[in-house]
Amino acid sequence: MVPNRLQPFSSVYNQTEEGLALGLVQSIWSPTTHSLQVFSEKHFMSKDSRQGGLRKLLDLADELRALRKKIQDPALKNEAVQRLRRRSREKLRHLASELGAFRFRGSLGLVLKKLDPEHFLLLATLLRRYLRSVSPYVEGRALLSAVFETSFELLKGLELLQPESVLRREELVLVDQAEEGTEDSLLEARFRLADAVVEAFLEELGLRSSPKRVARKGYSNHREYLLDLKVLHNLFLTRSQRIFSTDSWWRVRGAAGDRANLALNRRIRAAENRIETRLSKTPGAADFPTQQFFLEFGLGKEEVLVVLHLLFLEFLEGNPYADVVQLIQLISGSEEAILRNRELFLPHSTLRKSGILEVEEMLDGRELTGEAHLADWVIDRMLGTGIRFMPIDADEQLNFHLYLKDLKSSNFLKDL
Repeated sequence: MVPNRLQPFSSVYNQTEEGLALGLVQSIWSPTTHSLQVFSEKHFMSKDSRQGGLRKLLDLADELRALRKKIQDPALKNEAVQRLRRRSREKLRHLASELGAFRFRGSLGLVLKKLDPEHFLLLATLLRRYLRSVSPYVEGRALLSAVFETSFELLKGLELLQPESVLRREELVLVDQAEEGTEDSLLEARFRLADAVVEAFLEELGLRSSPKRVARKGYSNHREYLLDLKVLHNLFLTRSQRIFSTDSWWRVRGAAGDRANLALNRRIRAAENRIETRLSKTPGAADFPTQQFFLEFGLGKEEVLVVLHLLFLEFLEGNPYADVVQLIQLISGSEEAILRNRELFLPHSTLRKSGILEVEEMLDGRELTGEAHLADWVIDRMLGTGIRFMPIDADEQLNFHLYLKDLKSSNFLKDL
């Protein structure tokens, strides 16, 4: 993953509307490098020594894109097409040579270190779109057509957009659609350049200083902790919707949809590490009502997710109920985990024995058919907003039973 994502390049235009209109840049400058250069000349000192090499690379990418657009003209004769293809191959070899010889100064070198010329062409195409359009997204079919010429090359080029490709795996290129899977869906999906890659290009031009790693601070209050938990919960929810969507559920095991969650799993781990780090730097973290609740009942990660989902569902949608099967999907990273995580909703589970979770079964003894909700006292305990009646434990129930057994009707008021 490219580290230290900074402020998106598009937001710079919003901050400098009086000094530079984005529409003016789009209407006057067509090559990608000129769009970057306008920003430099208007707002920064000229740094030709740093811009020359990158400009040559991006200009070559623009020339290749223009050649391939001409090749697609159906009116061209075969001789003209062959001539253009020869020029295109020469340009591609030139680009490969320049990429191999160029020494990047900033984090762009880390981005491009393991990439081929085709990867660079794809990034350059997305960069051009990022700079020249309100929407930074490009459809997969149009993106590949700008990089490849023949049908075979287009088909093979789908590898660049697969979830396990270096561009997707390292989150250099982001997909707009949640649906992943077949090659057809990749052609229809929309892709954009990650903001961090744009920042790396700007850094190479001298328009950004090398970003410094920002030290994580502890939580200043319980509310900040809850917001981080909500972000983590939403990542798990997105993963479950991808894995167990109606479109992907009936696919053959091992299809592309299973691999599409690698990047999302990394984001989940990063969010978990961020929360752990911030908690460790928070002196009073153990006093947060939510944290106290988790520790008191010894809840594991999956159990915490179930409780958080029901908490946020009630607060955001006013609905305290969730299908048990959906809760199992939420905490399951694979189909195999479904069977294992069913145990969390059985009567002997921690959530049920402690009285935190109540399950209303549609069919007796069939937990997966039921709906679950939090007990009345749970939300107030987690948020620290008040005290409701806690569940009565077994010892208290026994003592009360013995007390009632010893009561005599004639001395009822006296015994009370």
